[in-house]
Amino acid sequence: MPVSSSNSVKIKSVSPVLVIDALKKWISELRLNNKNLISAGYFGSYAKGNYAPGSDIDILLILTNSKHDRFFDRSPEFYPESFPIGMDIFVYTVDEISQMFEYGNGWIKQVFNSTIWIFQYPDIINI
Repeated sequence: MPVSSSNSVKIKSVSPVLVIDALKKWISELRLNNKNLISAGYFGSYAKGNYAPGSDIDILLILTNSKHDRFFDRSPEFYPESFPIGMDIFVYTVDEISQMFEYGNGWIKQVFNSTIWIFQYPDIINI
Protein backbone atom coordinates (compact mmCIF):
# COMPACT_ATOMS: atom_id res chain seq x y z
CA MET A 1 0.00 0.00 0.00
CA PRO A 2 1.48 3.41 -0.97
CA VAL A 3 2.49 5.64 1.90
CA SER A 4 2.63 9.42 1.62
CA SER A 5 6.21 10.61 1.88
CA SER A 6 5.37 14.22 2.66
CA ASN A 7 2.36 16.26 3.67
CA SER A 8 4.06 19.52 2.68
CA VAL A 9 4.83 18.86 -0.99
CA LYS A 10 2.34 20.38 -3.39
CA ILE A 11 2.57 20.02 -7.15
CA LYS A 12 1.52 23.14 -8.99
CA SER A 13 0.90 23.33 -12.69
CA VAL A 14 0.65 26.23 -15.07
CA SER A 15 -2.67 26.85 -16.78
CA PRO A 16 -2.56 25.51 -20.36
CA VAL A 17 -4.33 28.69 -21.51
CA LEU A 18 -1.48 30.75 -20.06
CA VAL A 19 1.07 28.48 -21.77
CA ILE A 20 -0.57 28.73 -25.21
CA ASP A 21 -1.07 32.49 -24.86
CA ALA A 22 2.62 32.88 -23.96
CA LEU A 23 3.54 30.66 -26.91
CA LYS A 24 1.52 32.76 -29.36
CA LYS A 25 3.08 35.96 -28.05
CA TRP A 26 6.60 34.53 -28.26
CA ILE A 27 6.06 33.24 -31.81
CA SER A 28 4.67 36.64 -32.87
CA GLU A 29 7.88 38.24 -31.61
CA LEU A 30 9.96 35.62 -33.43
CA ARG A 31 8.17 36.38 -36.70
CA LEU A 32 8.98 40.08 -36.38
CA ASN A 33 12.68 39.38 -35.83
CA ASN A 34 13.24 36.45 -38.18
CA LYS A 35 12.01 36.70 -41.76
CA ASN A 36 13.22 33.12 -42.42
CA LEU A 37 10.58 31.74 -40.05
CA ILE A 38 7.72 30.52 -42.24
CA SER A 39 5.85 28.07 -39.97
CA ALA A 40 5.57 27.45 -36.25
CA GLY A 41 3.52 25.09 -34.13
CA TYR A 42 3.51 22.80 -31.13
CA PHE A 43 3.17 19.04 -30.82
CA GLY A 44 3.47 16.36 -28.16
CA SER A 45 1.54 16.30 -24.91
CA TYR A 46 0.24 19.88 -25.15
CA ALA A 47 -1.10 19.30 -28.66
CA LYS A 48 -2.65 15.97 -27.63
CA GLY A 49 -4.09 17.40 -24.42
CA ASN A 50 -2.42 14.78 -22.20
CA TYR A 51 0.10 17.08 -20.52
CA ALA A 52 0.75 16.81 -16.79
CA PRO A 53 2.39 19.00 -14.16
CA GLY A 54 6.03 19.24 -15.16
CA SER A 55 5.37 18.64 -18.87
CA ASP A 56 7.32 20.74 -21.31
CA ILE A 57 6.03 21.94 -24.68
CA ASP A 58 7.50 20.73 -27.96
CA ILE A 59 7.88 23.42 -30.61
CA LEU A 60 8.45 22.99 -34.35
CA LEU A 61 9.92 25.95 -36.23
CA ILE A 62 10.41 25.81 -39.99
CA LEU A 63 12.79 28.20 -41.73
CA THR A 64 13.41 28.98 -45.38
CA ASN A 65 17.14 28.67 -44.65
CA SER A 66 19.59 28.89 -41.76
CA LYS A 67 23.13 30.08 -41.12
CA HIS A 68 23.69 26.82 -39.19
CA ASP A 69 24.22 23.61 -41.16
CA ARG A 70 23.30 21.31 -38.26
CA PHE A 71 19.75 21.53 -36.94
CA PHE A 72 20.76 21.09 -33.29
CA ASP A 73 22.94 24.22 -33.52
CA ARG A 74 19.88 26.33 -34.36
CA SER A 75 17.59 26.02 -31.37
CA PRO A 76 19.71 27.94 -28.81
CA GLU A 77 19.18 31.22 -30.66
CA PHE A 78 15.40 30.81 -30.48
CA TYR A 79 14.86 30.08 -26.77
CA PRO A 80 13.00 32.91 -25.04
CA GLU A 81 14.47 34.64 -22.01
CA SER A 82 11.53 33.45 -19.94
CA PHE A 83 8.59 31.13 -20.48
CA PRO A 84 6.06 29.63 -18.03
CA ILE A 85 7.25 26.03 -18.63
CA GLY A 86 10.16 24.19 -20.20
CA MET A 87 10.31 23.77 -23.95
CA ASP A 88 12.07 21.71 -26.57
CA ILE A 89 12.55 23.54 -29.86
CA PHE A 90 13.05 21.67 -33.13
CA VAL A 91 14.25 23.98 -35.91
CA TYR A 92 14.38 22.67 -39.48
CA THR A 93 14.61 24.21 -42.93
CA VAL A 94 11.98 23.54 -45.59
CA ASP A 95 14.54 21.47 -47.53
CA GLU A 96 15.26 19.29 -44.48
CA ILE A 97 11.55 18.71 -43.87
CA SER A 98 11.08 17.78 -47.54
CA GLN A 99 13.99 15.33 -47.36
CA MET A 100 12.62 13.70 -44.22
CA PHE A 101 9.27 13.15 -45.94
CA GLU A 102 11.00 11.90 -49.08
CA TYR A 103 13.01 9.36 -47.07
CA GLY A 104 9.89 8.17 -45.22
CA ASN A 105 10.91 9.52 -41.80
CA GLY A 106 8.15 8.30 -39.48
CA TRP A 107 8.93 10.83 -36.76
CA ILE A 108 8.32 13.86 -38.97
CA LYS A 109 5.11 12.34 -40.33
CA GLN A 110 3.85 11.82 -36.78
CA VAL A 111 4.87 15.35 -35.79
CA PHE A 112 3.12 16.90 -38.80
CA ASN A 113 -0.04 14.87 -38.12
CA SER A 114 -0.23 16.08 -34.52
CA THR A 115 1.12 19.64 -34.76
CA ILE A 116 -1.17 22.51 -33.88
CA TRP A 117 0.06 25.33 -36.08
CA ILE A 118 0.26 28.85 -34.69
CA PHE A 119 0.95 29.99 -38.23
CA GLN A 120 2.08 28.20 -41.35
CA TYR A 121 3.13 28.85 -44.88
CA PRO A 122 0.20 27.69 -47.03
CA ASP A 123 2.01 24.84 -48.82
CA ILE A 124 4.08 23.55 -45.89
CA ILE A 125 1.53 20.87 -45.04
CA ASN A 126 1.66 19.52 -48.61
CA ILE A 127 5.34 18.62 -48.50
